[in-house]
Amino acid sequence: MDAIKLRGIYTTAIAAILVSHGFKIAQPSKVTAERIGESHVTNEAPQAVIIDKADKQGIRIRGLKEVVDKAAEAILEELGDAIVRRYSPGLYSVYAGVVKERREDVYIVELEGGKGILKCREEYSEGQKVLVCVVRPGFAGSAPHLSTQVRVTGRYAYLIRGGRITVSEWIKGWRRGELLNLGRMLKPAGWGIKWRSSAERAKTTELVEEIASLKKRAEELIRRFDEAAGASLLMEGEQVIEMEFPRDVKLKLDEKRGEVAVTVRGHHRLKAAGPKFSALVDLAEELLKKLDVRRELEQILERKLEEWLEKGGNLLIEHSTLKGNVYKLGPGKVQEVNHSQGKIVVLRQFKGRGRYDGLDVPKEEGDYGLTEISLNGWTTTTRYFSKEGELKGIYVNINTPPELYPGRIRYVDLCIDVVKVPGSPAKIIDREELESYWKLGVIGEKLYRKALQEAQKVMERLEAQPLE
Repeated sequence: MDAIKLRGIYTTAIAAILVSHGFKIAQPSKVTAERIGESHVTNEAPQAVIIDKADKQGIRIRGLKEVVDKAAEAILEELGDAIVRRYSPGLYSVYAGVVKERREDVYIVELEGGKGILKCREEYSEGQKVLVCVVRPGFAGSAPHLSTQVRVTGRYAYLIRGGRITVSEWIKGWRRGELLNLGRMLKPAGWGIKWRSSAERAKTTELVEEIASLKKRAEELIRRFDEAAGASLLMEGEQVIEMEFPRDVKLKLDEKRGEVAVTVRGHHRLKAAGPKFSALVDLAEELLKKLDVRRELEQILERKLEEWLEKGGNLLIEHSTLKGNVYKLGPGKVQEVNHSQGKIVVLRQFKGRGRYDGLDVPKEEGDYGLTEISLNGWTTTTRYFSKEGELKGIYVNINTPPELYPGRIRYVDLCIDVVKVPGSPAKIIDREELESYWKLGVIGEKLYRKALQEAQKVMERLEAQPLE
């Protein structure tokens, strides 16, 4: 039985997907259990956990590799165009590492299959063996971050080398104190215990047995480290997969949630907009249980998101990349809002000197840009001008359809772009970067083909039009 625990704004929608693929939902809230049905619920400890990303723009799946992979496959089958980032090595994987060099305040440590970055107070010499675990896995070529506070992972608890007794922030009240006391009684010498959220409903006998088992694994780990001749993996950690949900994926999640609960269109985008809009969504959905006013409520909610959007106001552009970085462009001044044509035009001022990436033309003091964001399309177009108003070039970013939030607009950049400068033909750039993320599995073939198609259409359009 594959059991997964969920927390966050995507819980109901993702639970609905998972139970349709044969998963059990571990230790859900009463409301979630009622929505998905008691037959799909288990009180057993989960093999994987799904939580919101910190920015609420998707989810993070963590746990037993085969269960995490299977869950991700099920979710992708339903959602298609989600952005997928598979991290490695596994979180809390334990290694016998070998110090290769010191760079300022960090050590570069050789691991089996790669290198990691260790920041710590201890002093090590080149060639010294060190026991480390992964605290931040790498992605797309980035090195994992390491710690000497090694963790041994269980279903109810972690043993942490040199740690204290702590309890998951999700466990409150009397149970929290009970677990702290139990931890003090069971604590092995030289190790701390962190009780996971799954420990809240576990029997005391199960917790005692788990700590005894983890203690044996910790002793075995130290023995294997002492015997290791060089860099080697000593213990596999937890698989981590992150999924980012662009606008159209959130709309699919709205539909999935709507199969088991009253749901307004835009539910997940509004929940991601912050506490104020989250409360408005809850109120609207309560009203929908009693009144047939869906269209009116959805229009009101959309207007609340857009009420700040007016000419002369500031707008921040959140440029999210396939690698997972988010660049904040601006803020710029809104010059035009045209809902009938589905576009927003923003004035952006540029500072400093250099050359514009992609256009390869000089960047000079006083330059400005007019950025046109297609609200229902796949492009963000910036026209670059000198301070005298002379057009320097056009840069068209291919991205997922954007989402409006209070004071900001967000999209996922799809790497591939189209550029044109006066006197030269339009050209597509960064096609290889898009292809590399497709081959990594970050985007699916459908989204890959769509990005290529949009870039080709833009190039043909720019070639057919004079620069203006």
